[in-house]
Amino acid sequence: MDWDSIIGIAEVIGTLVVVISLGYVGVQIRQNTNLAAGESQRELMNSFQSQLDRIIEKPELVRRGLNGLGELTDSEKFEFSFIFNQFLNQLEQPLRMLERGLETQDNVDMYGNICVAFLQAPGAWEIWEQTREYYFPLSRAYIEARLRDPKSLPPSIIELYSWARISDEAKVSGPVSPPDKPTESDS
Repeated sequence: MDWDSIIGIAEVIGTLVVVISLGYVGVQIRQNTNLAAGESQRELMNSFQSQLDRIIEKPELVRRGLNGLGELTDSEKFEFSFIFNQFLNQLEQPLRMLERGLETQDNVDMYGNICVAFLQAPGAWEIWEQTREYYFPLSRAYIEARLRDPKSLPPSIIELYSWARISDEAKVSGPVSPPDKPTESDS
């Protein structure tokens, strides 16, 4: 065997080693990406649950606020609006994760359904109407798109959970409808 043959065989072996190494690195990267996505989803679920827990900490205030702001004191309106704003802004994180491929559309829609269900309650709708320009851009765009498509709307939280309704007079006849035409703040 001459030196040219030995060098040729060594080059083939070297190439195979590089290809196998790159394949191994690719598998490791994919596994790490999947682990990171899973961890991100767990953290997101925990964060979303923490916001729901904040709602549960003030059940009567939230219940009254969802049914309408008219019966709340100014201090209660302030507190309810911040609880609701923080809750609704939680939607931004799964939307950003979806853009990066770290979240799935069905999970985003699950979070979106919860937000839109709350949003359709009269008091939450009042807050939305007053503060929509203060929400994160992806959240606002997602919510506004959902509100424009009546087929995508879940029932209002106070329709879904009848015990959240204050009284029959406060009963909502159907989902709160968004404006027919986008407002200037929708642009």
